[in-house]
Amino acid sequence: MRYVKTFTLIIFSFLLFNVNAQPPSRGRATEMIIAGDNSLQMLDLERAIEFYSSAISLDPSYADAYMKRSNAYAIAGRNTEAKMDFDKAISLNPYINYIYDKRGKIQVLIADFMGTLIDVDKAGSIRPELGSMMQQLILQDLRKINPQTIRTIDSLVSENQATANLLSIKALALWEVGDITDALIAVEEAIALNPNSAFAHNVHGLIFIDTEAYPQALMAFNDAIKLNKEFSYAYLNRGRTYALLQNQANALKDLNTAVLLDTTNALAYYARGIYYKELGNADAAIADYTAVINLRPNFADAYFSRGFAEKMKGIYTDALIDYDRAIELNPNSALFFNNRGIVKTIAGRNFEAEKDFKMAISLQPDYAAAYHNLGMTLIINHSRDEGCRNIETSINKGLVIDKDIYRYFCAQ
Repeated sequence: MRYVKTFTLIIFSFLLFNVNAQPPSRGRATEMIIAGDNSLQMLDLERAIEFYSSAISLDPSYADAYMKRSNAYAIAGRNTEAKMDFDKAISLNPYINYIYDKRGKIQVLIADFMGTLIDVDKAGSIRPELGSMMQQLILQDLRKINPQTIRTIDSLVSENQATANLLSIKALALWEVGDITDALIAVEEAIALNPNSAFAHNVHGLIFIDTEAYPQALMAFNDAIKLNKEFSYAYLNRGRTYALLQNQANALKDLNTAVLLDTTNALAYYARGIYYKELGNADAAIADYTAVINLRPNFADAYFSRGFAEKMKGIYTDALIDYDRAIELNPNSALFFNNRGIVKTIAGRNFEAEKDFKMAISLQPDYAAAYHNLGMTLIINHSRDEGCRNIETSINKGLVIDKDIYRYFCAQ
């Protein structure tokens, strides 16, 4: 921890020196942003917000400063302020595509929405990432079908044994191998064959989510629930769709209903835990993740998410225990190693953190954030040359903000 504090003092002293040397300018605002990024790296949210606010005071027309502060607000669960800053950033620079992208997801509450995950632990390299984890998790109980059995399903269909459920399962199998077009055709055939199949409408909605057709997904889940008011998964899926459509009140209502209808639905607890965590309610999130773990002791993502919530509370020992368990269950996750490394850095275990960042890189060689984290940790550990080489690699991997980091710490 001594090295972390020393590093923060070095940054702060550097900034004070420059504040006294120059008048307010874009350059000074940039320095404040860099300091904010480093505070965010250490998950000191209040200090990060202070630095970003200073950047805005120095240069009120600096769109990136509003974007950075919005990230910090979002991580802290201050979503109204986060959205206001994103709107301001866009008004200043309407051509920053990634700001548009992030504003669209701010109301998903900025955290790991089972694959609409913003990896908060990537610190200064926070980016929203739309992926398929959400759908994969929600369908763990439904997608028992192996994609290789599509031919078997087709054989049954050709023998006039087609049913709505069979065609829906075929749609899921096609979806799993990435054939979205044929998956939609299959599920629409299922609905045509049996318009009263709640299962088919639920699958239809899930595929719509994957194509980001959220209003259509919502209608599909509405149909599923009308047909089967006890369908816990349909409420779960509709709840997450409401979140994507920025209707948080209905999102929580549906997630609560999903849990009430089926107290063994681990994924409903998991989704609600994520919802609470995104609101900054770490205690409620931990309770739901614990319920998931009780139901599914080998659910790696539940340990990972509970570890993150524990880190939000500053319970770093418990967070590391849960990260250890997540990695034990899934030793091939670069994300898990990277995030555990960050907690170890916060705890002052910098040399152990180096090993985790290196493992993350070995598992995912294009992981720019891991190169950044490794580089900064090496610099803290007084291995400046090796650290700078990793910062340079993070730049080559696309982490543009590290150009400033490199200029300040590594330029000869």
